[in-house]
Amino acid sequence: MKLSNGSGSARVMQGAHRVAAKGRVYWYAWRGGPQVWAGAAGAEEAAAEEIFEGWRDVVRGRAAKGTVARLVADYRGSPEFASLAASTRSLYHGFLDQIAARFGPMSLDEFNGRVGRAGIRDWRTSVTPRTADQVRSIIGAMATWARQTDQAERDFYPTADMRGLYSAPPQRSWTRAEIDRAMAGLPPHLSRVVALALNTGLRRSDLCAITWAAIDWDAGVMRWHTTKGRKFRRLAVIDLTPALRWALERCPRGEAVTVLTNSRGRPWKPTGLATSLDKALDALQIEGRLHGLRRAAATHLAAQGLSSREIARRLGWSEAEAEAMTATYVDEEERLAHGS
Repeated sequence: MKLSNGSGSARVMQGAHRVAAKGRVYWYAWRGGPQVWAGAAGAEEAAAEEIFEGWRDVVRGRAAKGTVARLVADYRGSPEFASLAASTRSLYHGFLDQIAARFGPMSLDEFNGRVGRAGIRDWRTSVTPRTADQVRSIIGAMATWARQTDQAERDFYPTADMRGLYSAPPQRSWTRAEIDRAMAGLPPHLSRVVALALNTGLRRSDLCAITWAAIDWDAGVMRWHTTKGRKFRRLAVIDLTPALRWALERCPRGEAVTVLTNSRGRPWKPTGLATSLDKALDALQIEGRLHGLRRAAATHLAAQGLSSREIARRLGWSEAEAEAMTATYVDEEERLAHGS
């Protein structure tokens, strides 16, 4: 029997933290929480049942039934939580730890009442607007699960009437000068990212996920299921225009299955790509960011003769959005066209 802290099979201990050092393994109930087992790495599998029971006893013992702490623990151990994307679970774990620390002993009725709502509002007031919205979203997701699984009453809405506070600043389109400076000044593994983003309009996660197997050179298309959306990933089909073929041909075929790789020839992780590219762009004094290339891509694709409907389908926008975007930058179309 094996153990997992959220991504494996058999005994899944949601939120548990495992540390391996100098031939020994340490399991904690949660990151920063109490230790539930320590021993030689070779003894871990044989002790799997002991480790699991120790973790379960700590989590349950800390969380009396009917309390927020118990709700957090049960939510973490649910199949619904396990089905979330790994990046989402990672984000949720940190906030769930804080929810348990702030409101753990509180009953669900109290959490859903005046005292609990006041506490949530105080928390949201003490953080940035973006974090405040994450607090609201994660408490709301847990509350929805509680209602749907009869862990709480049907009127369990702790964040009811709490409006969103964060408004993301609009991503501006890159200028032709910025694109030229980036292509000339960035190292090859990053300039390839800019070239592919400009010629596809793809999101960061999709850029990292595209594999060579998705490219049908003979048919002249790229086909794959987009990474956005856990349940309803859409099939994307992108024509290999001359400019896109040029961008793809700049990408070396190494051991990685993905088209884009980092400086070590390994597949990019979305966060790593954003961090590396931002640092390099800052060094070149370029204000544009990766997501802004989606706006530039609309203009670039229009310059290649794609219709608003085709651009909307490729970028995942509405046709009206695509028309507005290309109209806004109509005077840039010719200058943004690469190789035309």
